[in-house]
Amino acid sequence: MVRPNSGLLAAMLRGNLLSGALRWKVTFTPELVAQEAAMANWKSAWIELAGIKSANEVTAEVARVLGFPDFFSGEIESIKEFLGDAVPEDSGLLIGISGWQEFAKFAPSEATRFAEVLDASVVNLSAVAIFCDPSGNLAGLAELSLA
Repeated sequence: MVRPNSGLLAAMLRGNLLSGALRWKVTFTPELVAQEAAMANWKSAWIELAGIKSANEVTAEVARVLGFPDFFSGEIESIKEFLGDAVPEDSGLLIGISGWQEFAKFAPSEATRFAEVLDASVVNLSAVAIFCDPSGNLAGLAELSLA
């Protein structure tokens, strides 16, 4: 289990060195993500995918965590439509995601589609999504190799 260097993620956020959805094989917790975001004057959110087995459950969790409106359609592709409203105007949004590997075991194509849609959704926003599973593969996402 590799823990991130304290302040490293915050420095990369402050320097606008990260964009999109990224894989980082380190062990983050919701508290560490919140701490790093706060050091960069960003907001944070934590999405836990462990125990989730379908696209509907993923979108329900994303909508709950990010405060999407009730009229959110629940389609993975519609995350992009609503994510911009979740990003604070005066800062950025760091989204920590854990449990992707477990979700991918139950629904591999839906997990890949979720990762791809999230990557496309955050790329033009002041938002970064970090997939924080310390092991396994995550095809299609850039991987940070810093610890």
